[in-house]
Amino acid sequence: MKSEFNEFLKSTITLEIWSGSGVAFRSEKEGLKGLMEFIEVYGRNIKDIMVFDKIAGRGAVLLTAYIGGKEIDAKIGSIVAGDAAQSLGIKFYFQEMVPQILNDLGTDMCPTEKLSTLKSPEEFYLALKKEMKL
Repeated sequence: MKSEFNEFLKSTITLEIWSGSGVAFRSEKEGLKGLMEFIEVYGRNIKDIMVFDKIAGRGAVLLTAYIGGKEIDAKIGSIVAGDAAQSLGIKFYFQEMVPQILNDLGTDMCPTEKLSTLKSPEEFYLALKKEMKL
C-alpha cells in the first residue's frame, strides 16, 4: 500500500478511502468534508476501510473510527490524532507529526480539532454534522 499512498500524495485528491484492495471513494474537498460526504453516501456499511488523507487531525481519526476504519495514513498528522488512533486501535502512519493542526491563518488550533476534543467518535460525528448543517 506504500506505493498507492505515495501516488495519492502526488495527486490533487485530498482523501482516498480504500476497502479491501481497491479504492471505494475519492474526494478533492477540503478539511473533513470528504469524510462527511463518504459517511452521508455509504454510512457505516463498507468493511476493511483504510483512509489516505493529506492532513489528519483528531477529527479525521475519530471519523475513521466511526466508519470502522482500521488504518489512517496522512502526509501531516497531529500528535493528538496519533494518540487518538492509538487509543482507538487504529493503525496510523503520518509522514510528519505536528503538535496540532492549525486554522487557515495559522493563528490558532483548527476549529474541527477543537470540536473533536474530549469527544467519542459518535459524539464528534454528530457535533460536526450539526456544525456543517448536514
